[in-house]
Amino acid sequence: MQNTKTLLKLVECAVMIALSTVLSYITIFQAPMGGSITAFSQVPIIVIGYRHGIKWGAFSGIVHGLLQMFLQGLGNFAYVKGIVSYIILILFDYVIAFAVLGIGGAVLRKAIKQQTVAIGLGAVIASALRLLCHFISGVTIWGEYADGWKSVWIYSLSYNGFYMLFECIISVIGVVALATSLDLQSPNLVRRSRTSAKRNPIRIIAGCISFVSIFVLLLCPVITIKSLGSVNFISLVSQEADGTFKYIISFSISAVLALTAFISSAISLPSKTISILLNVCSLVPVAYVIIDMIIGNIAQFIGIGVYLFIILIVISVLLIAFSDSLYKKSTDK
Repeated sequence: MQNTKTLLKLVECAVMIALSTVLSYITIFQAPMGGSITAFSQVPIIVIGYRHGIKWGAFSGIVHGLLQMFLQGLGNFAYVKGIVSYIILILFDYVIAFAVLGIGGAVLRKAIKQQTVAIGLGAVIASALRLLCHFISGVTIWGEYADGWKSVWIYSLSYNGFYMLFECIISVIGVVALATSLDLQSPNLVRRSRTSAKRNPIRIIAGCISFVSIFVLLLCPVITIKSLGSVNFISLVSQEADGTFKYIISFSISAVLALTAFISSAISLPSKTISILLNVCSLVPVAYVIIDMIIGNIAQFIGIGVYLFIILIVISVLLIAFSDSLYKKSTDK
């Protein structure tokens, strides 16, 4: 019986690893400074971690990472020299970098009973751990490509943080969508039983607006990258490395907070205060950008995204604040 369960887990891991590998070839956007944004390629490994724990999640991540190295990453070895550099490249760009996806997916499976919250936050943790791995690799073996940047640390964080932020958002969307419809800890992945408690659709709409605001905030820079082209964009970023770093950090924190607000609203947490505070806090990191807009030291394309982001977040906060009364009025009619 135990051998049968182990065999089933192995088969499931193999299927999920294959699915992650296929999805990694579906590129949504190729970042000009390296890395790419893929179609939910992290999700299968995160799900394995959540379903079967750290050991199986890490194992699946390691195998997936090795496949990524052999299928798509062998060319990177031509850009580094020395045994130590090769080891760092293998470990922090592939083996450990993908192993932490399964670990992140598993870390909250027992600590948080609400499945959607546990795996949603797990996807954020998994993405953050993978970013840390790529950051270490960038600082240690890719630092020679930081010409024009005042700090290799800023270069590595900007380089890897850009595409990993989108990977994080896409992964959260994927796991939350699965968690709302399937019981991920059930052996047969049965559909989740619906409780009698009704979710407030106004709060779900507010959460969706928070989610849309993330893409509004990030879409304008992406459009500009496309219009400038990779070479011109890298040149522009290198010349304004410090300012670019501050924008990336501000946008990243705001996006993560808005993403968390989306999750809390979508699952209708009992307290509206949490969702409201998360939305309001998402406005704080962009305060630096707003100041630059006022004094005119910021590109117009970024300014438009920030304005729209603020408007959408305010709408989301108002909908959450008055969700109960609005829902009651709609049901009374």
